[in-house]
Amino acid sequence: MSKVISVKEIGIHQTYDLEVDHPDHQFYLANGILTSNSHSVSYSHISYYTAWLRCHYPTEFMCALLNMEDSNSDKSLEYLSECKRMGIEIVPPDINKSGGNYHPVGESKIATGLSAMKGVGEKAVTELLELQPFVSIEDFFFRTNGRIVNKKVIQGLAKCGGFESLERTRKDMFDNYAKYRTKVNNQKKKEKTLDQIALPTYDEEWNRKELLIAEREVLGRTISGSLHEVYTGFFRKNSLCTPLRNIKNCQIDDKIRIEVIISTKVKEFTIKRGRNIGKKFAKYLVEDADGSTAELTVWADDYARYQSVLKDGLPMKAICKVGEYMEQKSLSLSVLESVLGMNI
Repeated sequence: MSKVISVKEIGIHQTYDLEVDHPDHQFYLANGILTSNSHSVSYSHISYYTAWLRCHYPTEFMCALLNMEDSNSDKSLEYLSECKRMGIEIVPPDINKSGGNYHPVGESKIATGLSAMKGVGEKAVTELLELQPFVSIEDFFFRTNGRIVNKKVIQGLAKCGGFESLERTRKDMFDNYAKYRTKVNNQKKKEKTLDQIALPTYDEEWNRKELLIAEREVLGRTISGSLHEVYTGFFRKNSLCTPLRNIKNCQIDDKIRIEVIISTKVKEFTIKRGRNIGKKFAKYLVEDADGSTAELTVWADDYARYQSVLKDGLPMKAICKVGEYMEQKSLSLSVLESVLGMNI
């Protein structure tokens, strides 16, 4: 294969597409990237259309990206973090307001789909969508099938505030759904009508810590706030930490101190060459108290030592080195100072 060794700017001239005399019409650039004459214009068009849509329709664009991914995937979490950075609000699922997928509900607002909840299967989502809207909690239990909209589904909805449009607290629905279902089913067998059913109301709610942890369990993230609120005693006040939003201003190889929540392990890799061949390393997405995020690489030796303590949702303090890839600043772990509940 031929290689492009160098490129020199000569100004603007009438010219032709670059052609290479090779059977498969492909060639390698000097950096090793394989390119193709016939694809270059098409890719340019796609890039232009994508940039235009993101600029002029950011909410719709990000919503489409979210719907392209598995709602519980690492990529989805990256897109959700990007929405936050862009000022796009993600509102929680609701049994009366949500669809199956994410959908725009305002200029800078996206509603979470019912299918984004862990443990809520396709049959349950289909039933809820077909029966919407529910006029009361009694109506909800009267018309839903308990074998399909079961314990896991109802408790998942409760954890993320899915019954708030029916004016029910999360703790109430999580704790009392079974007796509500039984009472409604018994009345249904006797009268086959909803008129005589009146379920009690309990106003007790989870505390802030319980609420945020519950959201994370079912959605993989918090919506009502940051997990930093849960771990206020772990993080130092007035500490000399660098906000993640500022790493774009750091120099390559700068050492900075961070205090963050581990959002998720993005991906684990196996090294394929060099002295660490066969060893594994990983990339994590971390979030600071301001809601800013960054990618953190934990290289082979540190990953072998710390992977058991680097768990999603836990807070950590670390010294990291600033790096750059594809013009995007990122971090790599230098010194892990502490992780909640672990002796380093």
